[in-house]
This record gives sequence, structure tokens and C-alpha cells, in this order.
Amino acid sequence: MHIKLHVGLHKTATTSIQKSLARNRDLLEENGWSYPVIKDEAEKAFPNHAMPFYAAFFETYANRPQLLARGYERSWARPLFRDKLAQAIEGKERVLFSGEGISFLSIEELESMKAFFANKFAMLEPVCFIRSPFEMATSGLQENIKHGHKFMLKPVRKFEAVEKLKASLGELQTYPFEKTKLHPLGPVGFFIETLELGDPAAFKIFRQNETMSDRATRLIGFVNRLQPISTDGKVNPHRFYDDASPLWDLPGRKFVFTDSEKQVLYDRIMDENEKYQKFLGPEYCDGPFEGTPTADNWSEEASAFVAKALPTLNPLLWPSICLYLEVNPQIDPSFTAPVISAIQQLLPKHKEMVRKGLAFHEQALEKVPHFLRLSTGVRITHQDVARAVERVSRIC
Repeated sequence: MHIKLHVGLHKTATTSIQKSLARNRDLLEENGWSYPVIKDEAEKAFPNHAMPFYAAFFETYANRPQLLARGYERSWARPLFRDKLAQAIEGKERVLFSGEGISFLSIEELESMKAFFANKFAMLEPVCFIRSPFEMATSGLQENIKHGHKFMLKPVRKFEAVEKLKASLGELQTYPFEKTKLHPLGPVGFFIETLELGDPAAFKIFRQNETMSDRATRLIGFVNRLQPISTDGKVNPHRFYDDASPLWDLPGRKFVFTDSEKQVLYDRIMDENEKYQKFLGPEYCDGPFEGTPTADNWSEEASAFVAKALPTLNPLLWPSICLYLEVNPQIDPSFTAPVISAIQQLLPKHKEMVRKGLAFHEQALEKVPHFLRLSTGVRITHQDVARAVERVSRIC
């Protein structure tokens, strides 16, 4: 039995690939490949196979929010999903799994996974698309922010994951993501053709643009700082997964690090590039870094979008949005007014949650001047922040 195991990595069109595979299961079957439907205990299917692999092979479920949030307990979920995976390959000649989160398994867990399939007489052939370090930092930051993390200047290091996968699984087919984008049908077409799944032109290809604008990235990242989705391992009970999603499509130019932010990242990005150069070669490394002097300017259009999105947005986040507009030196007060007006109209129905949203994370408030200086080039003081907090408190 032959198993192609697509292990990501993250931010390499994995969602588009998985949804395209799910849409074309019949065609894959005709071409001799099975893309299994794996369901949980509630009969919910996973187009992304990462969750079944998490549940089946994580040694401990402690501090694994992706499992705990679903109510999974190791005592029953681990054997359940091992049985599901065994059933998925039973009687099949060629099987394809796809789950970028598989790269989160430890060396020991990956070896356990390999042994599990070997006991089923299945040979694993892992496949991995890799984004260059600076592109990964740009794209990875946006992904983290979308799902509740703060705007934080650090590389999204993936070299260790690549090294770990190769050491644990032996062979690892790797492809630079930039190369996959050159295919006439994009990364999905490259995936189908390279893995010999059939003629890409015959597939119904799903395309998903997961990028956010510069405005959305900075606004949501700021909000996530002041109202973290979790602190010291404790989940914020007033936030929920993707609760900032109404802001994902905030219009504006694409997200790019400012020149000042680039300088903060530069040495660590170059260190990651050097490792890729030695381990995989120059095609996995960055060219010149793209940057910009300052963040994208705010606009009347942006304010109108935020005001319209408020009714579908977690009210806990409204005060943090107000503070961003009030304290950001690039944003004219006239652009703040429509958002404040919309909040005041909605306030009677949501007053209790909005008041809770005024309990800003104190350490995050202290770092606001540095955050804004790097993005705008304008120095503000802690007194400026305190005055802005007072204004927002009166509004909310």
C-alpha cells in the first residue's frame, strides 16, 4: 500500500489544495487514488486531515487547545481516530492524506505515526511545500493574527519542522512554494501534476485568497494584543475562535512590513535563510526583502467598512478598535467618528460586554508606543496612550 502524506507546510495553499481534493474525490478514485473522508464522533467530516492525526498521535492532550476545545479526551479520542485512519486505508492501493498540522507532531510522535502505518503494511511518502523565510514571516503573521494572536515581530520558523520531518520520516519530497505558483493552474495544479494524481485541467480547482490587507492585519493584531484570546495558558472566556473575522476583508493595499519592522526581523530571517541554503539550496531562500516606509494610510472607506462590520463583531473588541483609531497618529479624527457613532448606537444592547472590553491588557498598553512607532514612524508617549484610553472610556 502506498500513502502520499501531504504535510504542508502552513501558508502554502494548503486550504485550496484540500478543498480541491475534497471536491474531486470521484475523479481521484477514477485515477486510482483515495482521499479519505474521516469523520469525528459526531459524524463531522474533516477535509483537512490534521485533526485526526493530532488526536491519533499526540502523546498528551494537555495544552492542546485544538483538541481540548472539541472536548476530546485522550482515553477515547486516540483509539477512535487510530481506528478511523486504519479504516481509511483498508483495502486501498493508493491513499492521499493532507494536513499541514502534521508538522506539529514531535519526532517521537512522527516515528509512532510511521510505525502505525508500517504495521498496516503501508509505505509513507511525505510531501512538503516550503515558503521562503521572509515570505513565511509575512504570511504567517497574518494567519496568526486571523486566529487570535497579536501583531508580533518574529519569524515563523519552519526550518526545524522540515529538519524534524526529514529525520523522522526518512524521505521528504520538498518543493519551493514560489515554484508552485508558476504553474498555469497555480499551486493546486502543481500539486495534482507533481503527485501524478491526474490531469490538473480535469479538476475543479478551489482557489482561496487568505491574505489580509495591511490595515486589517495591523488593526486586528492590535486588538488581539489588548484583548488576548489567551493569557498564561488561560483562555479568555469572552473571546471565541475567529471572532474578528468580520474585519478580515477590510480593504487596502496588501500587508507589507515597514522598513523599521524589517530591521527588527532581518538578522533572524537571514539566519533561517542560511539554514535553508545549506539544507535545501538557494531556491528555498529569499530574494530582496520587500518593504515600505510606513503602514497603509487609513481612509473614509476603511472607517465605513469597520462601522458596518460592528454588528457581526464580538462587542468585547469594540473598545480596542476605538483605541487603535484614537491613538494612531496616522488616523484623522474625522475617520474615527463613523465608528464611534456606530458603537454608540449599538451600545444599549451590548453595554455589559463592551464594558468588559475596556479592561485592556496592561502590558500590551505599555508597548503601544513602540508598536506604533515601528508602523508609522511617529513617536508617541505613554501619556498619549493614557489620554486615548480615557477618551475611549467615555465613548464606551
